[in-house]
Amino acid sequence: MLEWFLPRGLALRIFAACFVGTHVPLIAYFATSQDQVSGVWTSTVLVGATAVGTVVALWAIGCMLRPLIAASDALCAYANDGAIVDLPRATSTEVRRLIESIEVVRERSEAVIGSLSRVANLDLLTNLPNRRAFVTFAQSGALGADYAVAVVDVDHFKGVNDSVGHDGGDKVLQIVARYLREGVRSGDFVARLGGEEFILVFPKTTPRQAAMIVDRIRDNLFRDAPFRVGEVPVSFSGGVCAANENDPTIDDAVRRADRLLYRAKAAGRNRIEFAPDGAPPDFPGVRAPEAVIEGDLELRPIARII
Repeated sequence: MLEWFLPRGLALRIFAACFVGTHVPLIAYFATSQDQVSGVWTSTVLVGATAVGTVVALWAIGCMLRPLIAASDALCAYANDGAIVDLPRATSTEVRRLIESIEVVRERSEAVIGSLSRVANLDLLTNLPNRRAFVTFAQSGALGADYAVAVVDVDHFKGVNDSVGHDGGDKVLQIVARYLREGVRSGDFVARLGGEEFILVFPKTTPRQAAMIVDRIRDNLFRDAPFRVGEVPVSFSGGVCAANENDPTIDDAVRRADRLLYRAKAAGRNRIEFAPDGAPPDFPGVRAPEAVIEGDLELRPIARII
């Protein structure tokens, strides 16, 4: 019931409590005063003193509540758009403890959000970036226009699952992912698109250079592969092409690389097909060269990781 008679704001509630506490005795004094002359003079002094006290009380209440208001505004900004605003410093023990607690909660929320973001962009089976991470990377605008794209796909993967079971199939995907990750340069990007398909992006690299990198990884995997489908070691096929300056997005280059991938599959699998610089979109593709990889690619050596 008392809540109905109190103001909504905390500052006004504090003021109302102070006002009632100081003015009830004053009203009682007026009601019981017998000396009218001295009562008027005394009343004038008391009313003036009360007015000054009221102003001081309102100022003090505002100072006490200012950190809470600022903390509330900071939390609203963080909740609405993720903005990080410095929380105010407080002098009173209670308010300082409250603000410190808010800061701890915000820091823990940031850690949880960061952890969730990392998990959301990670393929948990292979520990590679996933399709979502690739889309974010492609939309970031960091690539420019001079790069190559490769799409690779594990050969006869259904046969792998039928031969060694789904657990064995998962192990194959993990091994392929490790070879891809270890076989590219530090500035290249590798992700698992889904199933047995992976994508690689090579900044400032020609399709021929990228095809040679991917073919080197393919050859190492084929020689080291611990699983076989029948008598054939596990392998992958791939298609490589350059980004075209007329491509509105990376998706166009991915589609061309995907077409070259299926040409590699149709040509017998366990091979890399690429389209040279300047090739038309419907270029049929050529097999990756088996020459020595050019020295300026700065490739890391691939250790046997089986």
